[in-house]
Amino acid sequence: MPEAGLKPLETSARIPLLGAGAAFTIAAAYALITNHVWEDYLITFRHSRNLVEGYGLVYQAGERVHGFTSPINVLLPALFYWLFGQVSYFPALWAYRFVSALAFGGAVWWLLRWTLKYDRTPAAAILCGLYLVLDFKTVSFSMNGQETAFLLLFLVLAFTAAADGLDSNWRLAGVAWAGLMWTRPDGCVYIVALALLGCLFAKRKRGELTGTVKAASVCTVLYLPWFTWAWIYYGSPVPFPAMVKSSMFPGTLRLTGYVSGVFANFPTALLWTYAPPYWHLGGWPGWVELFSYVAGGFALLYAVLPGGDRVGRMASLAFSLSLLYMAYIGYTSYIFPWYLPPAAFFGIVVLSRAPALASRWAPAGAAKAALGFNIVLLAAMASLFVAGTIEMRIQQDVVEFGNRARIGDWLKERAAPGETVFLEPIGYVGYYSEAKILDFPGIVTPEVAAISRTLGMTGSIERLRPDWLVLRPSEEDALKQNRSVYEDYELIEVFDVTRELKDLNYLPGEGYVMNAAKFLIFRRKASPRSALLHGRGSFG
Repeated sequence: MPEAGLKPLETSARIPLLGAGAAFTIAAAYALITNHVWEDYLITFRHSRNLVEGYGLVYQAGERVHGFTSPINVLLPALFYWLFGQVSYFPALWAYRFVSALAFGGAVWWLLRWTLKYDRTPAAAILCGLYLVLDFKTVSFSMNGQETAFLLLFLVLAFTAAADGLDSNWRLAGVAWAGLMWTRPDGCVYIVALALLGCLFAKRKRGELTGTVKAASVCTVLYLPWFTWAWIYYGSPVPFPAMVKSSMFPGTLRLTGYVSGVFANFPTALLWTYAPPYWHLGGWPGWVELFSYVAGGFALLYAVLPGGDRVGRMASLAFSLSLLYMAYIGYTSYIFPWYLPPAAFFGIVVLSRAPALASRWAPAGAAKAALGFNIVLLAAMASLFVAGTIEMRIQQDVVEFGNRARIGDWLKERAAPGETVFLEPIGYVGYYSEAKILDFPGIVTPEVAAISRTLGMTGSIERLRPDWLVLRPSEEDALKQNRSVYEDYELIEVFDVTRELKDLNYLPGEGYVMNAAKFLIFRRKASPRSALLHGRGSFG
C-alpha cells in the first residue's frame, strides 16, 4: 500500500463527490437523449401494473407465474405507478430512472471514497470513476428500465466489505448481500465468489469465517420476507424465467461436456465484457475486438502478474469467476448483455491499478506508459459510448416506438378477447396489445415452456395453434419448413422500417437494430374473424 511522498488524502476529498455527480449527470443525460426503454422493462412492468390495478403480481390476470427476475425492478415501478395516478408507464419509468441514477452515483461515490482510503492517492480513484461512467452497458442498463444500477451499488459495497475484511465488516456485507438478492436471483453467485475471495485474501484469517457466517445471517434475515412470500404466492421462490433458461442447457449435468463447453465459451465471455451489446451482429469497427481483448485480458492476467497488489488480485480473480459464470449461462447460446456489468466492474478495478503496478516494476517511465495505456482504453470506451448512445436513440425512435409498439397497438384493435398471440420479443407487443401472450421460449407462459425445449418454435406453434403469430422473416422461413402448419395461417400485415434505417447516414450497431426492423403478422385461418375493437392503443 502506498505510504510516503504521495498527495494527502485530504486534498482529494472532493473526488468522490465529483465522481458521483458525473455519474448521475451522464446517466441522466443518456436517458434524456435516448429515452431508451429495454423491452424486458415492459415485461416486468406489466406485472407492476397488474399488482396496482388489483390483478396480482402477475403478467396475465389469473395466472400466477413468477415471470420477472428482480424484486426491486418490479416493486419500485409499481410504487411509482401507484403514486403517479396509474395513467401511463412513463411517469413511473422516469421516477425509476431517477432513483437508478442516484444508485449509480452512490456506487461511484462509495468506490472512489474507498479507493482513496486504500491507496491514499487519487490516480486509481480517478481512473475507476472514468471507466465506470464510460462503460456503455453499465450506464445503458442502469437507465433503460433494468436493475443494473442497484446491482452495481450492492456489488461495490460487497466487494469493499470483503476487501476490508468480513470479520469487521460483516454488517455491511450482510446488507450488500441481501441487496444483491433483492436485485437479482443470481446475486448468490457473486455473494459466494466474494465470500470465498474475502476469506482467501483476509488480512486476519481467524475471524473471517465467523464474519462470513454473521454476514450470511444478516442477508438471510433481510431477504427471507421476499423469499417466503414468493414461495407461498407462486409455489416456488425461483423466478420462472430462470427455470426456463436453465432448462435450455441440456448438457450441464454431463460434467465432461459441461466443463469443455464452458471453457470453449470463456473467450466469448472475455470478448463481450467490454464490447457493445450484441456487437457480434455487426456494424462495429474492427478495433472493437482488439480493445475488448486487451482490456479484458489485462484484468484477467493481473492476478498472476508480479508486483500486483492484494485488492487488484482479488478483483482480478473476481473478474475470472464472473467470466466463468458468463461462460456457463452462455453455454448453449450467446451471453445476454445485461449480465456483463458485474464482470466489467471487477475488471475496471483492475484496470485502474495499471499505473501503480507499472511504478513497482520500473518507476522511471513505466508508470507513464501505463497511464497512456489507460488513456487509450478510456478513449476507446468514450468512442463506443457515444456511438452506442446514437444507436439506442435510433433503436428507440425507429424500432421500438416506430415498429414494435405499433404492432402492439395494431393487435389491440384487432385481436378479440381470448385470442392468443405467439411471438418471441414480448416486451412492447405484449404490453401495448394487452393480449393473451404465448411467448417463446415461455418465460411467462408455462404451456409454452413445457414444450419449447423439445419442440422448438415451429413445433410449439403446431401444438398450441395460437390465433396470431408475430414473426421475424427468419422465423417465418423456419415455419415454412412445416407446410401443414404454415398453410394454416394467412399473412395479414407487415411492419417494416428497414428502408427508414437504411436511409440513415450513420447507424452504429446496424446488425442489432436491423434484427427488429421487420415483423410479419399472421392469423390462423381456422379462427373466427375478430370484430374490430373500438378505440386505438396509446404509446404509454
